[in-house]
Amino acid sequence: MSRKKSVLICACNNDMCQLLKLRFLESGYFSVIDSTSDGERALMSTKQLYPDLLILDYEMKRPDINSMFSRIEEISECCRPQIFLLIPYTRNLSAKELSCFSFKKCFTYPCDYDTIVENGIDIFSKAGESFKMNFEKKAALLLQKESIPKHLSGYKYLMEASFIVASSPQQYHGAYELYAEVAKTYKTKVSNVERNIRTALTQGYVGEKKPTNLAFIYYIANKILYEL
Repeated sequence: MSRKKSVLICACNNDMCQLLKLRFLESGYFSVIDSTSDGERALMSTKQLYPDLLILDYEMKRPDINSMFSRIEEISECCRPQIFLLIPYTRNLSAKELSCFSFKKCFTYPCDYDTIVENGIDIFSKAGESFKMNFEKKAALLLQKESIPKHLSGYKYLMEASFIVASSPQQYHGAYELYAEVAKTYKTKVSNVERNIRTALTQGYVGEKKPTNLAFIYYIANKILYEL
């Protein structure tokens, strides 16, 4: 998918926020949805905007780091961000102290901010490939169970549209938006995507009440998402 990964930056001062923001934006891989030195604001933005990646500075202003991690844990797991923890070299924390925090990677600063960005790209690239492989396996089994014929174009369109929804569960996708993304992937018309999905559902629900295209796409995405 072409959707950029979203980053929320919470650093100890505005200069650091701006430098990190610039590096992430220059990568072309990320969008920065907020940057602040205020932990409370970062926490509120995390709960409202569901970033893919949270850059968290040990020295951030209120609340304390322990409280911050504890409150992040309250967010539903499927919407919880990956966390990169930044620690000033003067802190010299032990492995035991660090084990109290649930983060993906830790960086001691001053450091090369490009390294932080590169690690972010690496994590999401690998995670995306693994997620898609697992998703497609489960989607194939579920579509077979729902009697959707595999030879139909609507089958692959359903697979792709469901994957788009599952890839960003915090975001609402309208029917036309999904059709447009699938059409772009398969180099076809939006109307062809809508029609072929409808045809696939018609054949799968013979003699039964057929769900709308969008309802079925969300059904597939949500059922698989919470099994992965």
